[in-house]
Formats: sequence, C-alpha cells, structure tokens
Amino acid sequence: MGKNLTSLVSCFARGYHYLNNDSWVFEDALAHCLLTKQEYQEISQSMIEGIHFFNPQFEGTKEEALKWIVNHQLAPTVLARSAFYQDCLKQKMERERQYLIFGSGLDSFAYSLLKGLNVFEIDRPDVIKDKLQRLKNAHIDYDHVHFIGCQLEDDDWISQLYKNHYCQDVISFSSLLGLCYYLSKDDFSKLLCILNKNVKEGSYLVFDYPCDHQSRESLKNKQLASGAGDSMKAKYQHDEIEKLLLSHGFEIEKHLDYDVITHLYFDEYNQCHYDSPIIPFQDISYVFARKR
Repeated sequence: MGKNLTSLVSCFARGYHYLNNDSWVFEDALAHCLLTKQEYQEISQSMIEGIHFFNPQFEGTKEEALKWIVNHQLAPTVLARSAFYQDCLKQKMERERQYLIFGSGLDSFAYSLLKGLNVFEIDRPDVIKDKLQRLKNAHIDYDHVHFIGCQLEDDDWISQLYKNHYCQDVISFSSLLGLCYYLSKDDFSKLLCILNKNVKEGSYLVFDYPCDHQSRESLKNKQLASGAGDSMKAKYQHDEIEKLLLSHGFEIEKHLDYDVITHLYFDEYNQCHYDSPIIPFQDISYVFARKR
C-alpha cells in the first residue's frame, strides 16, 4: 500500500465517511479518488481483521466491525480537524492570499475548497512524489499547487518555498493539521520560529495537538501509528501551547477543546445517526492563531 500508511488510513477514513453517509461531519468527495480500489479494500480488510485490537468485546458482522472502527478510531479526529480548518478558511479565505499545507499527505483541500488559489503543499519527497502520481491517476487538476518535497526538521524547506514563488509580503494561511504529533517539542518550536520570520503580519495558522492526558482511543491510534513507522513524539498542556505561540509572535483566536468540538462538529450528525455516533477524542485540541 505504500510507505505512508498513516496518510493512507486518514484518507481512507474521509473516503469511507463520504461514501457511506448522506450527511457528513466533513464532506470530502475526493478522498476515495486518491486511493486505488485495491488499497481501499486492503485497508478495509486490515481494519476488520483488527477489530478485537480496538474492541475486544465486539460482536457483529464484518461491515459492522469496519463501521465501528472508522467511527470510533479512524474518523473522529480526521473529520473534526478538517471541518475546523474549513470553518477557519471560510472566515478568512481570499484569492490574493497564499495557502501553505504542511505535512500535506493525501489532503484534498487544495483540489476542493482551495481550487484555483495559490497553494503550497509541503511534505517528504517520497510523499510528494506519490501524491503527484495519485493526482494524475485520478485526473485531478493541480496546476495551482506548488509541491515542496523536504524534511521539516531541516531548514531547507524555507529556501525551497521561496524558489517556488512564495511571497513574504502576502498574507498566508498555514495548516499544520496532524503534524505536531510527529514532531518533537523542539522541532515544533523551531517550525513556529521559522514561520514567524517568514510570514507577513496578520497571517494565520491552524493546527491540532494532543493534550497531556491520553484517552484509550488515542493510545490505540498511537500504537497503530507506531506500527506504521510514525512515532508520536509530543503532548502539550493548553497553557503550554498558548505560551509557545506567544513566544513566536502568534496570538490565539480560537482554542477548542472536547466539549466545544463535540457541539460544533458532531451533535448535528449524531442526532441523525444516533445508532452509530462519532465521538471526538477527549485529549485532542484545535488552535487557530494569527501573527501579531
């Protein structure tokens, strides 16, 4: 299925949610197009076979097992953070701005909500190469997207950004969704420092992060990510994140925790799907910040 299993599974979760519902926490009509039929089937089968890892007491059909895993393990954070990002974008989105998606993986925002805008996707070279082939196979237009293949832990990504016509004098909107889990605290702080030095005043930043307390669901996903070769490296307290952002010139406009996330992104869906609700993880928070 390729090297970036975590990205594939996240894409699968968005695709499964779209294909198996008529109303959505987050509507992503392109996600399943970025997976081959074989990959979709293999991930489905792998999850079904692993149902008792996630839920030792589960009893039911294979279809029910897959739905349980997606709704309880794979989809909650992936869907809610995408819905949060979409809300933030719609408030601030303008054609003349530039949009940076860090750790872009198989994210589809550049080809839906950001279609035709000036977008930079930043990820490891192997992930970028794989993404380009998938876009070609799916006949998805990507002429408006600049692809930056790099390691974020290194400094080279910023020079590559400028070589691809990034403009420091234009307000930017940066997404770090799903990223800081896999960066050490030092590397995340370094990334914020570089962003502060290279984005215009008034630029925006959105990300999610794991809190110090750890839910059972997050622990399972951490084990799943570790098995895929993606080690989760850091957790934060709310005030720690606020101080970190302030130290790098960003002030928080929104800081969402479990209760608010549940109300904003799951209550309406769960009222319509009371027999199979999707519940967010209690130890994941979302941040929307602005450079002072």
